[in-house]
Amino acid sequence: MDTTTDRTLLFVKHEHLPFADEIFQYLREQTNATIPTQRITTMPREGWGKFYEHVEEGYPEIYETMISDFAGKPIAFTVPTGKNIATIVKRLAGPTKYEDNPSWTIRGKWGPYETPHTIVHASDPDQVERDIRILIKYTGLEI
Repeated sequence: MDTTTDRTLLFVKHEHLPFADEIFQYLREQTNATIPTQRITTMPREGWGKFYEHVEEGYPEIYETMISDFAGKPIAFTVPTGKNIATIVKRLAGPTKYEDNPSWTIRGKWGPYETPHTIVHASDPDQVERDIRILIKYTGLEI
């Protein structure tokens, strides 16, 4: 990957799939990035456990519920590319806490929700490649 083009991972969680088309369209309208067509996949419990291991460390009280709820359920995802795209998409997704979201963020526009169902996952810029590797490993997809 060169220094001018980055990629990130954004996915819409299963309970919010009815809004996936709108969310991805909003992302296209708000960025100059290349936004590939969304794809649907599922990931087993083991994959979600690895993906959200930081939640187990920081919020053990919600970890089991979160992993059990996501296991085997569909997500819609895309891997946008563009300059500084991970930072841009993370900003557009908005803060994890619903009540902290401005109305222009994805979480603000399509909320409210309850933790751990934050509508979307937007990879932290320093976690993008890790997140994509986990998705590939546990879904068998080529990205």
